[in-house]
Amino acid sequence: MLLPEWRKASRSLDGTVSFGTVDCTIHNVLCNKMNIHSYPTTVFYNQSVPHFLSGMHQADELVEFAQDTLRPPVIILTSDNFVPLIGDRGDDDMWLVDFYAPWCGPCQDLAPEWRKLAKTMQGIANVAQVDCDRYHSLCTSQNIHSYPTIRLYPPTYTGTSYFKKYPNHWWRNVASFRTWIFQHLPSKTPELSHAEFQKRVLQGQDAWVIDFFTPWCSHCQVFAPEFERAARLGDGVAHFGKVNCDMYSDLCQQAWVRAYPTLRFYKPNIEGKQKNIFGESINSQSAEYIVNYLKQKVGNRRLRDEL
Repeated sequence: MLLPEWRKASRSLDGTVSFGTVDCTIHNVLCNKMNIHSYPTTVFYNQSVPHFLSGMHQADELVEFAQDTLRPPVIILTSDNFVPLIGDRGDDDMWLVDFYAPWCGPCQDLAPEWRKLAKTMQGIANVAQVDCDRYHSLCTSQNIHSYPTIRLYPPTYTGTSYFKKYPNHWWRNVASFRTWIFQHLPSKTPELSHAEFQKRVLQGQDAWVIDFFTPWCSHCQVFAPEFERAARLGDGVAHFGKVNCDMYSDLCQQAWVRAYPTLRFYKPNIEGKQKNIFGESINSQSAEYIVNYLKQKVGNRRLRDEL
């Protein structure tokens, strides 16, 4: 039942948001006018603008929905700012845009994943949306014919005519979106050969984080975009790299790698001695955890520029 969770959410928000209910069997005219066709449907009004959330949800999900609506992580694009932000974007700016309609069921299903994506991609890519009911002429000018339509406007390009369209056969969830996004960004996690690992990691002075992986490992594939995100969040703190244990099995055996992915930290080399090949295990695959771990280990020490 939604009502108990509704009451919990109301108490958690402590009066900052007003809660109410509408019985659509009694007020069917109002519900039809609002295009409510499934129950329960939650509508959050922020400055009279409706934001829809369909289906059953726990109290913490309702609270997160309300907080995200009050302080949106997703950038709202309009007829006035679309061309300045997308068309005139900088060389390093990537934009992900969801063209949607508020009444569209799949769009409503996408919305919570899109908000989560926006929060995880902060500082890496801009995540935005266009309400095609409200800005119909803009969507028409961009040849939007179905909802949701998801486009990626890559860096190093300008204008609005060049974009990548999200594959129709892919899942619309954060993990799939991130995999797709990082396919269109230059990698910050180069693959190292045995010789490069020896020279740059073990004999080098700087800190490194190494992802030991195999191409066939499904967990490695899921972790790959999160590792790329960690490399961007940890830029300047440590170098990030990967070792393919199919290709360099002898190296992985020497490092006692027994599962994939395995994440190891190699501390800065202050005394000029070769580092231990085993490194230190990082027992998390969260980008935030990895970067916080590095900052604790490295402190204020910054990387030297590699020539």
